[in-house]
Amino acid sequence: MRGISTEVKRKGDEDVWYVVATTDMLAAGRRELRDAARKVVEEALKKDWVDEKKAGRWLEKLERGVVTWEGKKFEVRHASGTLIVSFSSTSRESLDEVAGEFKAMGLVEGVHFTVRWGGGRGYISLLAEGVRRLAWLSRHGEEGQRQRAAEFLKFLEERAKAKGAEVLRKLEALVEEGRSRGALRLVGLEKDGVKVLDVKTEERGDKLYVTIKAEVDGIEGEYRLTFTREKDGTRRLQFYVRGGTARAVKLVEVLTGEKPQVSETPDGKTRIRGSDKHIEALARYEELRETIERWSNQ
Repeated sequence: MRGISTEVKRKGDEDVWYVVATTDMLAAGRRELRDAARKVVEEALKKDWVDEKKAGRWLEKLERGVVTWEGKKFEVRHASGTLIVSFSSTSRESLDEVAGEFKAMGLVEGVHFTVRWGGGRGYISLLAEGVRRLAWLSRHGEEGQRQRAAEFLKFLEERAKAKGAEVLRKLEALVEEGRSRGALRLVGLEKDGVKVLDVKTEERGDKLYVTIKAEVDGIEGEYRLTFTREKDGTRRLQFYVRGGTARAVKLVEVLTGEKPQVSETPDGKTRIRGSDKHIEALARYEELRETIERWSNQ
């Protein structure tokens, strides 16, 4: 059917084929197609071929239409505080098309999105890091990437608005994080008694070390932050100090806008820990953006 994505299936072992088009697919089509489908539903209701409640849902969907991207419907929702963006289909070709589009935008499979197949149906999930990356690409990518990334983000915004204010807030937060990456200079920053003098990075194995030389309340010191990834992919940063805890905590809070966790160790040191929020905030700085992204994508 022209204007929508459909699926062609074979009836058993017979030489009979049929086209499957769900109400979502039809609702995503052009107005003329939706009007034709609505007449079919209305006729089926008159002849008692479908119950009134179900027909009402179909007619409402066909009337308002469904926002799609390239004729494909994406699910946008949130669960347990996490934004979920996904596409599913029984057509491998449809999955390949979406994966190909993501790659053309500059996304990397396994880092920014995942693809899986099982039980006769495939699934593509756009990860939070993928949304952040699209936001960055919409500003700083190559010419073709900028346009396509911006178009897809606009589509996600429309889908999020239809799902409610909370879903939209989750999306906007990820987009803002992505767009702000590399927007600030770290060396030379002076704020609230903190002055950054130098910054160095070192990648070793699966860890990233960031050493920041700074004056905090007039006292100069070096603070070596260790970035780690847990088995579930969660990113964390931590470092230890013996004395000067208040200055170390203040440095992290001023640079990231978030207070870190503080705990004492048996050997008398203080452990200062940060979460993914702290790491994402540090990625806003020009000197750290590329290194943090590379480390995150390993």
